[in-house]
Amino acid sequence: MATVKVTGGHKWEAALRKYKASPLLRAGILEGSTNGETGELIAPYAAANEFGAPDIPARPFMRPTVASKKLTPPRNLAAALKAGRPMTQAMELVGTSIVEDLQATIKSSMPPPNSPATMEKKNAAGAGKGTLIDTGSMLKSIDYEVIP
Repeated sequence: MATVKVTGGHKWEAALRKYKASPLLRAGILEGSTNGETGELIAPYAAANEFGAPDIPARPFMRPTVASKKLTPPRNLAAALKAGRPMTQAMELVGTSIVEDLQATIKSSMPPPNSPATMEKKNAAGAGKGTLIDTGSMLKSIDYEVIP
């Protein structure tokens, strides 16, 4: 049996330590986000819109955005790092971009259209015109955080 000699293990360990020390980026509807008018948590409402509920048709905004933009965040991160930005600042730039992409999807009036009763309610309240915009709380709750 041939003997294999492995060298450079210390370099791998150093690279792994550096990677583990990198900050974490979370983007979307962050834990604890609430409706500015009612104080209700946004996440259950967003999930009902994303996946549908008995009285709400599915209007996915998170999964299609992530699928269509899946290569953008890593490319933006790489470009920011190549430009000499510190990791945390590079991740903040990526987070901002993800927030903008998710908000654009929410604003896009995704199908199916609102029911006539919902449109009437929204018009009476002067709410947004998008199918996913009522009070605007979900749209405003899209955010990011960089965790050291």
